[in-house]
Amino acid sequence: MANQVFHYLYLMAFALEFDLKLKIIDFHYLGYFDFFGPGKSVCSCHPCWVKFLHRMCRSNKLRPFLKLLGIRSLRVYWNEESGWLAQEAKNLMKGLTFLDCWPVKDYELLHKHQEAIRNTIRPKKEFWDVAENIVAEQRGHGVPIVGVHVRRTDYKEWLDGKYYYEVPVYARYMRKISELMNGEVVFVICSDEEMKREDFDVPCRAMYISHNPYMVDYSLLAQCDFTIGPPSTFRMTSSFLGNTPSFEIDSPDRELTSMEQFIVPLMGNVPAERKHALQGVGVTA
Repeated sequence: MANQVFHYLYLMAFALEFDLKLKIIDFHYLGYFDFFGPGKSVCSCHPCWVKFLHRMCRSNKLRPFLKLLGIRSLRVYWNEESGWLAQEAKNLMKGLTFLDCWPVKDYELLHKHQEAIRNTIRPKKEFWDVAENIVAEQRGHGVPIVGVHVRRTDYKEWLDGKYYYEVPVYARYMRKISELMNGEVVFVICSDEEMKREDFDVPCRAMYISHNPYMVDYSLLAQCDFTIGPPSTFRMTSSFLGNTPSFEIDSPDRELTSMEQFIVPLMGNVPAERKHALQGVGVTA
């Protein structure tokens, strides 16, 4: 789910920049978000018959005929930058283009349209409100909230387990954060495995371990003040959604020495309101 959201962030920015209508035909999580559907301002979903038309576009025999009707297919499977897509903007404004690409990245456009895009990728109210109530309860402790994304199940095999970390690795980083904040911190732990309080010997004001559906966890991470976790589009896109600075554990040996190392994924900045959250808790810079 998050892989696709990550991809759509940039396509949304591109559509907003060039005033294009973006229609999504291959997103399998329509029921979890409000930004898909008829009449949505940034992107919506196509009816099923368009998928059939898409398949026709892939046929070498039919492609020339469809092109005469203003229907074409543009296929690029890997491109780090989207300059090539900007060059296609005028053509994309005409007729119907099926765009097959993974991924398209344009950090400048994403930065420019970040607020409009955040408004589109918020999960549905049924997930967001549950997370909001949990966060509101934890805010009663009066200290910053750090969301911890403990991802393990699929990472045991992915890339030969490169980012599969034992739970004590996460606990070690949490203790370092607690040290930087003089124990004035609340941890919210979201994981794809069952976690227990005794797994984390970490001094803190409070600790909440989520046993909620993953869309609630996605919303939880977005609403924390900071997040931490391994390389994952789940953490990255949720942190982008919340404008939440995050620390990526790209190696179990990566050092964490300051809260200044937390930046908003895909943005590279620390919002002023997050810096404000650290005031009064004796954070070591």
